[in-house]
Amino acid sequence: MKSITDKYWKIPCPYIPGDTQKKMAREFGIAPEIIHLLANRGICEDEQLRKYLYPTLHDLDDPLTMKGMQEACSIMYRAAVTGGEILIWGDYDVDGVTATSLLARFFKMLNMRYRWFIPDRFTDGYGLNTRHIQRLVEEISPEKMVLVTVDCGIANLEEVLFAKKLGCQVIITDHHEPGDKAVSADAILNPKQRNCEFANKHLAGVGIAFYLAMGMRAFFKEQGYFKGKNNIPNIKDLLELVAIGTIADMASLQGGNRVLVKAGFEVINTSPSPGVAALLTASDIHSANITAEDIAFQLAPKINAAGRLDQASKAVALFLTDDPRQAELQAKKLTVLNQKRKDQCSECLELTLSMIPEPPYDSLSCTLLRVEHSIGVLGIVASQIVEKTQRPAILVADAEDRKWGTVLKGSARSISGVNIYELLSKCSDLLLQYGGHPMAAGITMRPEKLGELEKRLSQEIAGICQSPPEAAPIDLEMDLEHVLQRSMIEQLQLLEPFGIGNEKPLFLDKKIILQDIKLIGKNGDHLRLTKRGRFENKPCIAFKFGRFVDTLRQRPHFDMIYTFSLSRFRKAEQWQGRLVDLL
Repeated sequence: MKSITDKYWKIPCPYIPGDTQKKMAREFGIAPEIIHLLANRGICEDEQLRKYLYPTLHDLDDPLTMKGMQEACSIMYRAAVTGGEILIWGDYDVDGVTATSLLARFFKMLNMRYRWFIPDRFTDGYGLNTRHIQRLVEEISPEKMVLVTVDCGIANLEEVLFAKKLGCQVIITDHHEPGDKAVSADAILNPKQRNCEFANKHLAGVGIAFYLAMGMRAFFKEQGYFKGKNNIPNIKDLLELVAIGTIADMASLQGGNRVLVKAGFEVINTSPSPGVAALLTASDIHSANITAEDIAFQLAPKINAAGRLDQASKAVALFLTDDPRQAELQAKKLTVLNQKRKDQCSECLELTLSMIPEPPYDSLSCTLLRVEHSIGVLGIVASQIVEKTQRPAILVADAEDRKWGTVLKGSARSISGVNIYELLSKCSDLLLQYGGHPMAAGITMRPEKLGELEKRLSQEIAGICQSPPEAAPIDLEMDLEHVLQRSMIEQLQLLEPFGIGNEKPLFLDKKIILQDIKLIGKNGDHLRLTKRGRFENKPCIAFKFGRFVDTLRQRPHFDMIYTFSLSRFRKAEQWQGRLVDLL
């Protein structure tokens, strides 16, 4: 059935629980509707349900089965016992910041010598560079230095060779797609590399950093490192960083990632570090009830703002401090930066939209634009362009690069079914540098190549066979009053964290009446409204539905497709319906 937003939806049949689902519901202490919802997602066996609803860290894969882990742990052990120094080289996004912070905190637990470095987005760019390697090595005896990358390095062939020629040992931990040529590091931790049998191929960079900590802990224990003065570190507290980085990087939230993030939520809710506690306070999150949306829309943007507009080191410093007062000051600085980032994004989006033809948009095409804005906001704006046009978008801006001089640097975002990394690979002869994932990538290129890149990308995308859009499924027909009951909300929260691969359930409420419809947001883009109930009215929020305000006010009733969300408006927590679409 087609909706007011021109999407197609598959209407669910009324649900009547069978004896088997009733029995399973009793065994797991949840409503049959939850059992049915999970069964629709392929989670129906007892052990599958147990691992999904009540995962434990024992469900994680053995870190020593990851290709390169034994070598990495051996190198780290030698550094620990001989007084070597570790240089953690991170990235300036949330994944890189949390991964850098995680290893720094872990090495501190081990009483190892370490330092960390994150390049400047504007002057250094992404990944390793020889200038800073040379500078940092000069400050340390190179034969005693181990360079460990997090969330980067898999494509830095030249830079790794340079570090090794200086006498360093190099360990790469990265989750980006490996290139055709393998980097010549002493150890590589990346589940996507060839012949790696590690089951979880979708770890974020911070997830791989945590597995390195797990592997080292087991390896060091086997070697007797913890006998005497060295205590065995409790690394569960580090999972708060894994949860934040994994959600922010939009990694899959199935399998092992779900275990890691779920455990990270427990840490955040019960014993957050001073830095995370300060971020929660700065985001007006005051209860032990963290959600994936809190991280994605409140915490992550503040962390990201440091690397987008200033120095990512400010975010790392927040996570490494033990002083609550210092953490509070750092969190406030990130909040100010984030507001500045929001203003720049709004300005850039408005200008970019003015450069794009009016709809209807051709999905078998690509938006490629050169804009005059900070490269730090291009990724966010590209995502917003994709959301509006439903086609891939690449935004580039002028930049100065120490290696290549005057260049264009930018960010690419894509849609389901179009692997932007593969597309860029096919155009690699036009690029100086590129890297990323199927849905997001970064590029560096010569300005004169822009026209040819646009032409080539359009040809490549046109060659992708796209079938007509399928009707999206709705999980259950259930009225909003029932979903927002306290007992049902508590059971639905067992399904957290929500995100890629574990989307929030969608419900259908038929023949509803909407009232108290008000435009909200800076430009009236959103709606606040109320669903009239039989005994009690229920609050709803409708993001990006401002353009439909007249339609909603004029029609007597709708079939509402919705999910649930936690409103923290003016520090008053309230569960509400979040409108997804109307039929």
